This record gives sequence, C-alpha cells and structure tokens, in this order.
Amino acid sequence: MSKNLEARVDPITEDEDFIARALEELSPPALIMSIVHMTGNTDLLKSNLRPRVMDVVEASTQTEPLEDGSLTLKQGAEIRAHALKAIRTYRERGCELPVLSESVINDMLDFMSGQHIEGDYREF
Repeated sequence: MSKNLEARVDPITEDEDFIARALEELSPPALIMSIVHMTGNTDLLKSNLRPRVMDVVEASTQTEPLEDGSLTLKQGAEIRAHALKAIRTYRERGCELPVLSESVINDMLDFMSGQHIEGDYREF
C-alpha cells in the first residue's frame, strides 16, 4: 500500500514556553494527527478526544464555547497538553520521527475521514 517517505525535518529548537504558546493557535484535530505522527501511538485516535459533526440545532444548545471539530475548550487543552508532551519526547529522541506501520497509517486515514475507508479510496 503506502511506502514510508523519507522527509527532512528540522529539529525543534524553541523553548517549551514558546511551543506551548504556539500550540494555542493550532487546531486540536490537526494536532491529534501530528501527535500520532511524532509518536506512532494511536491511543488518541480511539479516545473521547475526537472531532464530531454537530448540526445547527445541537450547536445552538451548547452552553460552552467550542473549538474546531466541536471539541470543548477542556478537550482542546487536553490535546494541547498531549502535543506538548509528544514534542518534548520527540526532542529528547533527537527529533527523529518513528517509522509508521501500515496499521498506524490506516488508523490515521480512518480518523481523518471519520469512517473506515476501503479499496481504491484507501490507495488514493
């Protein structure tokens, strides 16, 4: 199916405070994918920290502000904390990305699409 592509990745040299501030600007669902890419760990893909589709009626009943993917601010903060930890670990490893297995890549594709992808669509 897919082949792991070699990519040149510059090391992260900014301090942790800078990184934490930068994470505040990012979309939590996109951060989830970055965390999996940096760690190879798919646990977050199976957690309650999942984006969800919310119709207009449901959205109008929400009393708490929501972030991208209809995640609560608390969920966004939790994802950012996971991202900061993943970045810290990534740096301690010398800024080396793990080789992602086909299984991890498949889990990422399913998560990004919100459903299991089959056949030709998966290859695409």
